[in-house]
Amino acid sequence: MRARLKNIALIAGCAVLVIVLCAALLYHSLPTPYRDVVLKYADEYSVTPSLIYAVIKAESNFDPTAVSPAGAKGLAQLTDDTARYVAGMVGIEYHDGDSFDAEINIRLSVCYLRYLLNKYDGDLRPAVAAYNAGEGNVDRWIASGNDMRTLPFGETDRYLGRVQRYKWLYELMYKME
Repeated sequence: MRARLKNIALIAGCAVLVIVLCAALLYHSLPTPYRDVVLKYADEYSVTPSLIYAVIKAESNFDPTAVSPAGAKGLAQLTDDTARYVAGMVGIEYHDGDSFDAEINIRLSVCYLRYLLNKYDGDLRPAVAAYNAGEGNVDRWIASGNDMRTLPFGETDRYLGRVQRYKWLYELMYKME
């Protein structure tokens, strides 16, 4: 009986160790840089910090100097055209390359996310898909009867899945809503 209790205690101890190590690994793979800026614009535009961090993680993995093949720039990968459009919505001047400034990039991307969430009645799937593939594509998909469960662009479908997973993990790890 004693040996059995020792084995149970050993297994329980190992399980706790595995959980702690997994949590530590997850914590280090889900950073929260620019926290003050993210929280400021999350509050201003009523977008959850977990969604903001998930988009930044999926877009650039927190590299403020990232540039995509399509010319999207910065943390949240905004093209100059999109950034200029959103800057006009918030009443600030935008110059090509401003997306490399973390605060400008975060502000404009969060504002754009809010705009997309409003446009798609708070539905995360089309809003995040539009962030990646463009509003025009998502509008055409919806008009053609696509229920947004399976997207015609494989890259956007995978992107949406990554953002949803990262959002869930950020909520889990940091209690972000």
